[in-house]
Amino acid sequence: MLDLKLALYLPFLTKMKPGVFLTCSDDIETYAVFDWDDKEMKHSHEEGFTALAHPSSISIGTTHGVYVLPPDVHDTETCTVTPCLEVLQKPTVELMQIKGAIVKSQKGSAQKEDFVYTDSAFFFCSKVTRRLLQY
Repeated sequence: MLDLKLALYLPFLTKMKPGVFLTCSDDIETYAVFDWDDKEMKHSHEEGFTALAHPSSISIGTTHGVYVLPPDVHDTETCTVTPCLEVLQKPTVELMQIKGAIVKSQKGSAQKEDFVYTDSAFFFCSKVTRRLLQY
C-alpha cells in the first residue's frame, strides 16, 4: 500500500520543495497536477503548509475535517490551488451550512448532490518542520 500511495503522489511531490508529506494509510486519492503552472505551485507552498482536499458527501463531512473555500472555487471540477478560509473539525450539517462549506451541485456537474471538501493529505515545508520541532 505504501508503494502505491507514493507512486500516486509522485507527480504532486515532484513539484514541491523539501518537507513532510502526511497521508493516511486506508484510502487512495489521485490528483491531476500536470496542468498546474509554476505560479500556482509556488503559491501552494509559499505559506509553508498545503492541505489537499477532495469532494465528499455532507454526511462524510460530519466525521472529517471540512474546508470552507472561497465561493468562486466551487465552480471548478479540476485540481486548483486556493486559499482556505476556515477548517471545521467534524462539524454538524448546520455548522457547515452557516459557514458556507456546503457546495451546491451545478447542473451538468459530475457531482449530482451537494457536497463538501474534506481533508485528505497535508504537506508542510522544512521551515514549518523546524518550527514544530522547536515548539
